[in-house]
Amino acid sequence: MSETQNTTKQPQQDTFFDKVDWNTLRDQKMSLLRLSEDMELPETQKRDIRGIINLIDAIQDHAVHVIGVPETEVFNMEDEE
Repeated sequence: MSETQNTTKQPQQDTFFDKVDWNTLRDQKMSLLRLSEDMELPETQKRDIRGIINLIDAIQDHAVHVIGVPETEVFNMEDEE
C-alpha cells in the first residue's frame, strides 16, 4: 500500500451518522416492532421486518460504541423496554 492511499472510512461515517435523526429512527424502529408483533403477516414479511429492525439495532450500536454518539441521544430506554 502506498503512503498516499488512505483506506480510513471515518470521515464518511461521521457524515452519515451526523445526518441521522435519532428520534425519528427510534420511532420508526418502534413502529416496525409493533407491526411485526400485531399484524398477521406472512412469515417471510415478518422475517424481512425483523431484518430491518436488526439493521437499525446495528446502526444504533455502531453510533454509540464506535462513533461516540451519546447513548441517551440514540436510545430511549423507557420506550424500548
